Amino acid sequence: MPVGNSSQGVGLFPGEVMLNMDLNFQKIIWSHDPLPYENFVHKGLLNSTTINPRFTIGISERFNITVSQAIGVRKMIWESDAVSIHHRSEDTSTDFRRSYDNSIQAKGGIFGDTKIQIKYLYKDIGMKEGSRIYFGFGITSPSKAVLRSDPFKKPQDTSDINEWLSGKYDHRHFSLSNGVYKGSLEIQLFNKKFSNPIFYGAVFNIDIPFSPSKYGYLPGLNYSISSSIVFERSSFVNDQFNIFPAGFLYGLSFIGFEEASWNDIPSPNSKSRMLIPSIGGIWPTKKGSVSLSFQKPFFIEGRNIMVGIDTVSNDPLNNKTNAFEILFGYRRNLGYMIPWL
Repeated sequence: MPVGNSSQGVGLFPGEVMLNMDLNFQKIIWSHDPLPYENFVHKGLLNSTTINPRFTIGISERFNITVSQAIGVRKMIWESDAVSIHHRSEDTSTDFRRSYDNSIQAKGGIFGDTKIQIKYLYKDIGMKEGSRIYFGFGITSPSKAVLRSDPFKKPQDTSDINEWLSGKYDHRHFSLSNGVYKGSLEIQLFNKKFSNPIFYGAVFNIDIPFSPSKYGYLPGLNYSISSSIVFERSSFVNDQFNIFPAGFLYGLSFIGFEEASWNDIPSPNSKSRMLIPSIGGIWPTKKGSVSLSFQKPFFIEGRNIMVGIDTVSNDPLNNKTNAFEILFGYRRNLGYMIPWL
């Protein structure tokens, strides 16, 4: 069971149905120095809780289809009594309206993107020892919980404090979806053994936006390489309570985001590259398997900037971030065969 996505590394026979559930909790602790028009330190927390149920069906000897739906809430906790046009305590379940004209700048909701993926089982050995090679092709449909305008938009005269505080530039920085249809390509390479390490491999993934959102936002390419390895604990005993897992799970991911834009204007906080190590465990149950992992992102290039600046290499606002994630995964073959497949 790879880190972060419990549906990877397994193929289904025709008619089989599998349920996967991935729960992700992410905490970002952030701060930056005062702004000319907001002369106080900005700091807070950005917490994200997302659950992603997936149903996979074996539709033939070589093809599986997976449908997933992201559900969640991202919440900002503003650790200041001062009023800011950038930040306040709020979450993505509600709309954000500008005080200037009552227009919706950020649309709220709890449903994120929907994804359909076709997986080609180039090589699959089932429960036996050997390699598994899969190729995936997917389409992502965005939800309506998006930003409806550029949160980095500035007055023509950036020194005009009254214009900054007029209400025209009030905004929310974060949303549940980016509002863009995307295609995805994926390669899964795994190997299973009956001796340690019992399972290991890697997943290569790239998300390609088709066009800007209806509000002018175009994300950059998103690509990742995620590796996982599982070591079996020899002292694990089935059919009795076990605090320690049956297998120890280790992972390392490299994730990159290319530059995004709003109405062809580059977004200043979009390009970044991260290295994410993880550690966790796997517990088999009578009805499926459960995994729990912890991971810590480290920025190699770029920053998770909470307010726009002109360049990333020159950071006059002294942006600081510290993030960690907890991931819970559940996988179960439902034991039901669709008779006509």
